[in-house]
Formats: sequence, C-alpha cells, structure tokens
Amino acid sequence: MWCSNANCSIARALRLSCRPNLALIPRMTLSNKFAALSTADECLAEDAAKGNVKAAAARARNRFENPLVWVDLEMTGLDIEKDTIIEIAVIITDGDLKEEAVGPALAIHASEEVLAGMNEWCIEHHGQSGLTQRVRDSAVTMQQAEEQVMAFIQQYVSEAGTAQMAGNSVHVDRMFLNKHMPTLVSFLSYRIVDVSSVKELARRWFPKEYRQAPRKKLAHTALSDIKESLAELRYYRKAVFKSGGSSKS
Repeated sequence: MWCSNANCSIARALRLSCRPNLALIPRMTLSNKFAALSTADECLAEDAAKGNVKAAAARARNRFENPLVWVDLEMTGLDIEKDTIIEIAVIITDGDLKEEAVGPALAIHASEEVLAGMNEWCIEHHGQSGLTQRVRDSAVTMQQAEEQVMAFIQQYVSEAGTAQMAGNSVHVDRMFLNKHMPTLVSFLSYRIVDVSSVKELARRWFPKEYRQAPRKKLAHTALSDIKESLAELRYYRKAVFKSGGSSKS
C-alpha cells in the first residue's frame, strides 16, 4: 500500500511522521491517497514496537468508539454545478455522543466574482454573520481546508471507512464534499447519520418529545450549526431512544 520509490515526494512526506502531513503530499490518485490515510493502526503498532509508550498511549486515548464525524458547510448556494463551499467546520464524537473533540472551523477564500454570484439568501445571511468578509480575508484554499480537516480527523479515527458523517440534511454537505473534497468523503463511511431524519420521525411518532426539542438559534455559521445539530441528537437520544434493558451485546 505504500509507495515503493524511496525518493518520491509521497514517500518522503510519509517518512516524516506516522501521521502524514497532507500539505507535503502532492495531488495524487485517490487510491494512493486512500492508502496513505489508512494507517493509524500501523502507527500505533510502530510506536509500541519502538518502545514509545507515551506516543502509543496518546494515540490510543484519542480514539473514539463508533466515531461520528459531524460536518457542516456554508456554501454560496445549493446549486452543485455553480456554487462552492466557503466554510467548513468539524466536530468528532464517540457513538454515544458523550465525548467530543472540536476541530477546524475554516473560512475558504473565494473571489469577488464568486461572492457576487451568491443568491439573495446567502448574500443577506452570510453578510450578517460576517462570513462574507471572513471569506474575503481568508488565505485558505479548498485543498488546504481539506488537508487540515483530514489531519484532525485522523487523530481520532483509526481506520478509513469506519466513521459516519453526521449533521442536519448532511446529504447536501456530502454532495458538495464529493465534488470539492473527495479525499475526505472517501475516508468516511458511505453511511450517514442525518439528524433531520430523526427529527422528522420524532415529529410523526413522538410529537410531545418533538415539541420539547431544543430550538435552533439559526446563526448560520458552520460551527454553531454543528453544535446545534449535536445538541438535537443528544436530546432525541435521551428523550426517544430510551434503553429498555441491555441493548449491547
């Protein structure tokens, strides 16, 4: 799975650390990227073999059981053909939503032409939240944003394909990520956890609990939206998904 050419730039980057610095890895085929990003277990074993107990323990501590990768994007609109991502935020939780790690919240640079092409809703709300100006001021590219998010996720997710993307109407975020950050999507499971679906089922089957759910503040920034989605699912887990005894084998 590793590059066999010791002199290539991919191999040099990966030799620097068990946790590769994606900024040092050039654009490559998706299969090679996927292989490079699937090595947390090998890193842990290497640390242990070298007697680096502290490093091995740190990696093991960071791992979350049944992790969920909460993602929220702000875009210039909802047209996948012409609109683009201008902000991304990430939080990782364990499967029981008890532990969490807050990751990057990044404004991604866009040109004035792109910003001028936003729909009216985006012009109004991104302007009010300050996101439009942060996008103007940002020097972060789409590639750099993907690399920073991937580096964060790898600290907590040990194996590619095991963590589900979570959020509200997260299928829309996934569509944009498929286009603009394909390496990130490939590292996560094909399954998603959509809080919007949970909410719709609660509205139909548990109307009392639905009416008592926490209300959104609608700040329309990526990190605040993630936190609200997480708070919603924590509420529904407690109010609706009640344990009737031993449910885990």
